[in-house]
Amino acid sequence: MQQAQQPAAAAAPFASRGRAGTGSMKWTRYPEGTLPMWVADMDFPAAGPILEALRARVEHGVFGYTLPDQKLLEACMAYFERRWSWRTKAESFVFSPGLGAGIHTATRYLGEPASAVIVPEPVYPPFRKATVRAERPRRDLRMRLRDDGIWELDLDELNDAAAANPGGVFMLSNPHNPNGKVYEQAELERIAEICLAHGVTVCADEVHADLILDEGLRHVPFASLGPEAARICVTLQSPSKAYNVAGLNFAALVIDDPELRARYERGAYGQVVAQLNPLGMAAATAAWSGACDEWLRDCVAHLRGSRDLLHARLNAIAGVAMPPLPATYLAWVRVAELSLANPFEHFLAHGLALSDGRDFGDPEHLRWNFGCGRDQLEEGLRRFEKAAEAARG
Repeated sequence: MQQAQQPAAAAAPFASRGRAGTGSMKWTRYPEGTLPMWVADMDFPAAGPILEALRARVEHGVFGYTLPDQKLLEACMAYFERRWSWRTKAESFVFSPGLGAGIHTATRYLGEPASAVIVPEPVYPPFRKATVRAERPRRDLRMRLRDDGIWELDLDELNDAAAANPGGVFMLSNPHNPNGKVYEQAELERIAEICLAHGVTVCADEVHADLILDEGLRHVPFASLGPEAARICVTLQSPSKAYNVAGLNFAALVIDDPELRARYERGAYGQVVAQLNPLGMAAATAAWSGACDEWLRDCVAHLRGSRDLLHARLNAIAGVAMPPLPATYLAWVRVAELSLANPFEHFLAHGLALSDGRDFGDPEHLRWNFGCGRDQLEEGLRRFEKAAEAARG
């Protein structure tokens, strides 16, 4: 389904913008008339200072091979300290053309090849795919939903998996995609203790750190726990999710340990396309400069309201459950009690494209991207309710 283009001046800051003619993967994958609420990008424009920075860079007119500059590096370091009280060192930064390239490089080149990559599930599909493409063994750890609505990883199981795979890699998604779990500091400290004891490298995807919706929760970067935790960690960060610039393909990695950093760089620059997009760097510099902080606050408030609406409406539908979602704009929705042979196909047939839970390692769930305007969310809910009613006969 392609939306009609709307004049920029007519749209509220967090109203969905028509994406016809832009090549949007989200809006072109499924048949005409389908409402896509699946892949993790948002349907409203990026912050004004980002757009201004991009216009200025385009106006220059030359787009040759481009290196990261001091302004970008300083923006990264200042932002990480301001947002998360995390002091980083300039020499620890490695820049990548997107998070995916960083994940695949870390999975392929870090740790001992014969040791498993340890992956909590359900999880963001590239974590699972990266191990297949790297031809590495994978050890899945099933996350559990507690009675109080909080997802948890069994750390005793993690310890067993790490002990059985010394020199392996642990893939940490924090906040977790797709269930929105925000790890507490005590949990992260125990994970660090386990991984240090067994020589396991931590690949920490923290791209959703700016999208914590529950007031009172805070993001704790794994590498900020102390020098020993930082020594075994590759942190992946990007403005792609919070500032809606995923298509500009930019990520910042923080790797404190010189040997680990050198190993990563040998893999990245030897096997993976490593040239950076000059527009991606311009967008990141603007996003992390502080000029977009007010926009981000307003965006999180909008997403919080959408989360609350979605939570109330879905939990009122018989056979459907949406647990509390403390972070991200990606709801993890249980539909097992609808007794559908293929939940994804059923809702698609009713004009709603959600992410298939099977891709995350859990066929009983669907992932719902609510990073859109409220009118679009209401239409998605209308279609979902109709499809759920049809499932119940």
